[in-house]
Amino acid sequence: MSTVNLGLIGTGPRGRVYVNAVKQLNEKTPDRARYLGVCDLAAEKLAAFCERHELVVDQVADSDALAGRDDIDGMVICTPDFTHHRLATAAFEQGKHVMVEKPIAIHPDGARAVCEAALKANKVLMSGFVLRYDPMSVKLREMIQGGAIGKLLGGIVHEAVGFHHGASYFRRWHRLREFSGDLLLHKGCHTLDLFNWVTGKLPRRVSAFGGTEVFLPRDDAAMVCHECKVEDCIHREELPEEEPEERSASSGVGSLPIDACVYNVDKDSTDTVFLVGEFEDRVRLSYSMTVTSQLDERRFNFIGTEGEIIANMSRHAYGMHIRRLPEEEPEEIPIEMPEGGGHVLSDVQLMDDFLGRIESGADPEEDIQFAYHSGSVAFAAVQSIESGSTVDIPQL
Repeated sequence: MSTVNLGLIGTGPRGRVYVNAVKQLNEKTPDRARYLGVCDLAAEKLAAFCERHELVVDQVADSDALAGRDDIDGMVICTPDFTHHRLATAAFEQGKHVMVEKPIAIHPDGARAVCEAALKANKVLMSGFVLRYDPMSVKLREMIQGGAIGKLLGGIVHEAVGFHHGASYFRRWHRLREFSGDLLLHKGCHTLDLFNWVTGKLPRRVSAFGGTEVFLPRDDAAMVCHECKVEDCIHREELPEEEPEERSASSGVGSLPIDACVYNVDKDSTDTVFLVGEFEDRVRLSYSMTVTSQLDERRFNFIGTEGEIIANMSRHAYGMHIRRLPEEEPEEIPIEMPEGGGHVLSDVQLMDDFLGRIESGADPEEDIQFAYHSGSVAFAAVQSIESGSTVDIPQL
């Protein structure tokens, strides 16, 4: 098996993750993959990144030139959301396989362009949907597609974003649709993609309600917390002695002071969404995203003709059970939460999957379809909120 040669665009936290993922995979299978070039517009940051990760590679500022190299098989794109569309499309036009951080684009036309370029090139398209590799996700997919609750009727899903976590998005570029597409896309696409993947069904139409309901302007609050007289604000943030390196690397364009007021900053993203969607084979989804929970949770209730499965993927309440008809006692489904959880394990599995698909020459079309629809519900929901109507989802 020959080594898969990669190019990396972006040296922020996600770039670091995928460099480490390749290192871990090479420990199991020596020389399975390697980076030949790394791209970032900031030369000093790029040099420091390569030195920190012991990367002896070409350091470049021109992403198109890197993607155009004949000796590179695949591109790994870890830049802010609004850049994904152009970079991924350009890589496919150069005949490269692509792993791009989610979402693949921040608007519907961009998502279509990326996927059509992938289809034309007949190359692998993967995005950063690490939830698919969680043991609970794998078990849910096995049970639901295996008929454990009969014919699937639909699901009720709540994306309960913890209030601290939710506020953090509104102190960064994610609060502006020109950079993120909307919080429903940036954050919600993880869970919306998981519903598609677990059920094996793709969305057809959406009706949604929501907007900016929590982080509304406050006359009694200042623009930054250290100048504010509202002492009991649950989103009050103290300034650290120095800017954390991790935040500096990820905040990027449109960022704000660490203690920026989440109520009074400029924003156009939703913070609250309730939607209903219809999928293939008359499968329905009821989904909500809020930013007012004590802790981060993803709660699922899959309903079929012969019972239902209830699952909670949060770190503090990880577990699932099935209730079968007619009157059986609820049955706990044994699922062991992976050590470390979240990205710690799944990032490596995602990279392993990407490399495996390149190595095997797998047909990329199904993955491209799922990549397209990973954001289609969010796009349609934003359009529905603005228009007040049900929105049909264009198919690829």
